[in-house]
Amino acid sequence: MNTTIRTASSSDEQALSELEGSCFDEDRRASRLSLRRSLSSARQVVRVIDVTPTNTAPSPSLVGAAIFWFYPRSLRIYSVAVRPEFRGEGVGRRLVADAFRMARDRGAARITLEADQANPTLIRWYEAQGFAVTGQLPSYYAPGRDAVRMVCPVT
Repeated sequence: MNTTIRTASSSDEQALSELEGSCFDEDRRASRLSLRRSLSSARQVVRVIDVTPTNTAPSPSLVGAAIFWFYPRSLRIYSVAVRPEFRGEGVGRRLVADAFRMARDRGAARITLEADQANPTLIRWYEAQGFAVTGQLPSYYAPGRDAVRMVCPVT
């Protein structure tokens, strides 16, 4: 699979909204307004991965996206979304690797994120990429929907 990673633009808003819909429960999706703000924010960047056009698929197709927040000494992974049919193809890993590249370029000391405590597969996925659970966040997503905070140093 040939893919291209790039910074999203306002023209990607509809595709990003569709991606959110295919990846997250309704109460966890970014709204169109939130996506629009992320796309225009000076403190955030939205990175996307497109499948490169081929003879059988003549136009690019957005298959993954990540929203990153920049802080003075850290980068926060706000969201990673990969179309279900492309999971297991390395799309999410490429987006996380891109976060590490941007963090190094900006001199960040660490990358942080929050993950659903009820999703041990997701937590193990991040742990396999060097993240460690550093705390619990009770009712982070909604009452009774806890999260864990995860951190990885940037080397």
